[in-house]
Amino acid sequence: MNFNADKYENYSIVKISDEKVDSSIAPELKSEFMTLSQDGV
Repeated sequence: MNFNADKYENYSIVKISDEKVDSSIAPELKSEFMTLSQDGV
């Protein structure tokens, strides 16, 4: 996993460690965004 997601009470911060988002990280990143969206953050 080349990114970190810090979850706070009212918001989340996603930090990507790679220079660019490509097909190797995109599915994991999309999955994390969907999880955050479902959690209401």
